[in-house]
Amino acid sequence: MRIGKKIALTLLALLVVLMTMGYMAGRSFFREHYFPGTEINGRDCSFMTVKEVEDIFDREARTYALAVDTMNNGREAVTAEDVGMRYASDGSAGRFLDDQDLDYWFLHLTDKKELNVEDRGITVSYSMIEQKVDSLYCMQPENITYPSDAYIKNDGNDVFTVVPEVEGNALDREKVINLIRDAVEDRAEAVNLEAGGCYLKPTIYSDSPVITTSLERLENFKEALITYDFVESVERLDWSTTRDWLTTDDEGYVILDPEKVKEFVHGLAEKYNTYGNTRDFVTYDNRTITVSGGDYGWVIDEQREAQELTLALEEGTVDVREPVYAYNAASRSGVSDIGMTYIEVDLMTKRLVFYRDGRPVVDTEIQSGSAHDLSGGYTPTGVFVLTGKRSPAEVVENGEIRNVDFLLEYDYGAHITEAPWQEALDGEIFVPEEIDGGVKVPYEAMATLYNQAEEGIPIVIYDK
Repeated sequence: MRIGKKIALTLLALLVVLMTMGYMAGRSFFREHYFPGTEINGRDCSFMTVKEVEDIFDREARTYALAVDTMNNGREAVTAEDVGMRYASDGSAGRFLDDQDLDYWFLHLTDKKELNVEDRGITVSYSMIEQKVDSLYCMQPENITYPSDAYIKNDGNDVFTVVPEVEGNALDREKVINLIRDAVEDRAEAVNLEAGGCYLKPTIYSDSPVITTSLERLENFKEALITYDFVESVERLDWSTTRDWLTTDDEGYVILDPEKVKEFVHGLAEKYNTYGNTRDFVTYDNRTITVSGGDYGWVIDEQREAQELTLALEEGTVDVREPVYAYNAASRSGVSDIGMTYIEVDLMTKRLVFYRDGRPVVDTEIQSGSAHDLSGGYTPTGVFVLTGKRSPAEVVENGEIRNVDFLLEYDYGAHITEAPWQEALDGEIFVPEEIDGGVKVPYEAMATLYNQAEEGIPIVIYDK
């Protein structure tokens, strides 16, 4: 029994010694070696020393090569030598070893630890990367075809066809440099210049809206025929004129030159506007006189008409068109734009005649100022627009506010009204200042005039 006990104690002591020696040996070993299951940047570094790991980094640096895939299955290579790749230990790998838990190394034998070194001490020369990019086969001028945009071609006979775009194989140098630099820094195995968006591309393709829309517009421009009927004459606008107006906007769309359109519309306005024109006018007593001035007549709204005309041409419109007017007159007759419904005022004979559809409805004597007295009794001459009707209304006479039942307005505040506070007109002579330039009509005549005269009709006032 004593012998067995001694043997057991001896064996136990021996086991303790062996375990202690194993523990110390393991502790010593892992002071210079990585634990099993250690991966650094994806590489298994189990039981390796720092030097062995750094030797791997060095070998990787010296043997590194990047495959550069180009268009149409082309491939070129960038080597470590091309970019000046070098390895110099910065202690990163050693710091991982220093962080190992040596006291409890035996507890980490089955662990798996993934470590990453952001910079393995490997450096490259950015200037050499640029030089290498410039030396690539795909970057040589003789091997490059630059992209070109699709465009519309006129065969000379106004037949328009689309010339397709050319893709080409030209590269954006800065994009190539940046893509390869990033790939080298990441130690990538390959990089694709096409997938990386390095190739220059056409900006306009055959099916781009700028092509399809412009082609449609051109065909519409060819078909468009706009006719302006001004009664006394006709103006036509078609492809023979608009073909010389073609231009493109900032996005490349075919458009009509806005300045050409404005110039055309302005020509119409100069030719056919009658606002304030001198007119031949046949008076109630069958005299032919000339009347000038006033605010009546046709005025084309040049801005809006240019916009509307452009739209009509873009849509290929074939139509008789009336311009957009800022001011309208009663007639486009070649004889007179006054028409057959108007108010006629003769300042010389003090007479007012209102014609409706060519028939005199009111014919009366009046009071008025003079076309030659600017002292307050001045009544302007010309052709004006009846701009407003008010009933009842107030007027100012000799500085006093007076109430009237009927008032017709024209020429920015001038008016025709009855004068109930004055005596009968028969045989009376009035001083111009007394009526402040307005036109005064007997009450009954004024009532008829007010009820039948519509806003917008012309008022012809003369002193001849």
